[in-house]
Amino acid sequence: MVVPAMFDADNRARRMRRDVLMKLVRNHGTLCLNIFALNAYMQEKSTPTPNPVVTYPTLVGRLLLQRREQLGLKQGALAEAIGLSQSAYSRLESGESVLNLSQLRNVCAQLGLSPAQVLHAADQYEQRLRQQGVDVIAEKPINPAAIAIGLGLLAALFLGGK
Repeated sequence: MVVPAMFDADNRARRMRRDVLMKLVRNHGTLCLNIFALNAYMQEKSTPTPNPVVTYPTLVGRLLLQRREQLGLKQGALAEAIGLSQSAYSRLESGESVLNLSQLRNVCAQLGLSPAQVLHAADQYEQRLRQQGVDVIAEKPINPAAIAIGLGLLAALFLGGK
């Protein structure tokens, strides 16, 4: 009869260890204790976890989105006020397109902010993200998994700030 159980090799703190497996085996009337180091049998991950990333335009866009929603403005109305289509403005808020200085100035005027306030806030979020291991880069990276992880952490920062 084989009875798998976790075994504490040190037996000091009596905590269960996940890297050691103990088997009690009865072999021809003799009770045997076999101890195996599980990590010796485990393979390394085949695909490393990508480093999370966020683009700086995404940071700025999310800040504008947050402010627009605080003011209760519709995306289409704001886009019309600054002379863009709703879909073009949506790409700016999502970070898919990069705001030029004129657009940033016009959007900030509609939102009651200065461009300096938005960029300062973006810099603060950048520092917080970097402390959490997220790279903030200038342009869109190739790895979509890294983008997804970075955006998730950015969303957590925004939700945590409310």
